[in-house]
Amino acid sequence: MNCYVFEHPQYGKLRIVERRDGELYYYLEDVMRIFSKNGAKTFGIIANSEGEVVTFGFVLVPPKKGETYFFTERELGFVRKRQKNFRADKTFIDEQLLHDMQGELDPEGLLAKKWVNIYVPRVLASEAFVIGHEAKGVQECCEYGLLSPMDIRYTKYGLYINTEYLEI
Repeated sequence: MNCYVFEHPQYGKLRIVERRDGELYYYLEDVMRIFSKNGAKTFGIIANSEGEVVTFGFVLVPPKKGETYFFTERELGFVRKRQKNFRADKTFIDEQLLHDMQGELDPEGLLAKKWVNIYVPRVLASEAFVIGHEAKGVQECCEYGLLSPMDIRYTKYGLYINTEYLEI
């Protein structure tokens, strides 16, 4: 599997995992932020969509100064620089669910949709440009789709998927 990070000055990061069969998965928290979807809206979209929610497990190496990593130390909950590899499980969605998340957008959301649907695939298709977006710090990535069923709920604290709380 290949991991990529795209950064936009207005929308922030979009992290993508590409499986060996070429299927793309998008980090759910990034998609929620880019398209301004809160936990309640996202829960409804997931429930009504034919799309897939997948948990990927990552083994992440300690960061080197000045490099952009797939997940930052802060996102992983570290205050200081860590010295050892770390395992993290993160929630991703497929292209069908991404398409469903893009419904009912304001003008800013429509521009973000163009970035996600036009620019990102063009870069991924170009071997010369995709190198600049390859994720650093990912030692290993594996899919946990068949180990157990997805636990997806919306609580008063936000959207809960397996072990991850997502509230934007």
